[in-house]
Amino acid sequence: MTRKIIQFVFVTVVTLCLGSTVTAQDSSMSIKVPFDFYVGERLLPAGEYTIARVVASSNTIRIISTSKHAATIFTVPVSVYRPVLQEKMVFNRYGNDHFLAQIWWPGTATGFEMVKGKFEIQVAKNMRPNLRTIGNQN
Repeated sequence: MTRKIIQFVFVTVVTLCLGSTVTAQDSSMSIKVPFDFYVGERLLPAGEYTIARVVASSNTIRIISTSKHAATIFTVPVSVYRPVLQEKMVFNRYGNDHFLAQIWWPGTATGFEMVKGKFEIQVAKNMRPNLRTIGNQN
């Protein structure tokens, strides 16, 4: 009986370790953004972007395009009731200006919200944002 308990504990620990390894490997995603957008104070051009956490357990996000335009930003975790089904980026749109507001990985109920930069705060004083969401349609 004791041997079965030890085997059960061992299998459980190994499964949990392997599960966290898979999560760490699957911590980046690619999304095509069809418009220029701001990440904090940095303007990035439209294009294909890879988004990843700088460290698997951190709230720091790195965004880099295939043409090597990049930004790193600190975020705040946000939650929803049900996990999202696909990766997505949510933007605050003021006129023709888009500001990255949130990033969501598929299969999770926790996303990452950007802290508004000085420029977005200034623009937001004069108008309300319209939300725009993009994601891959796989």
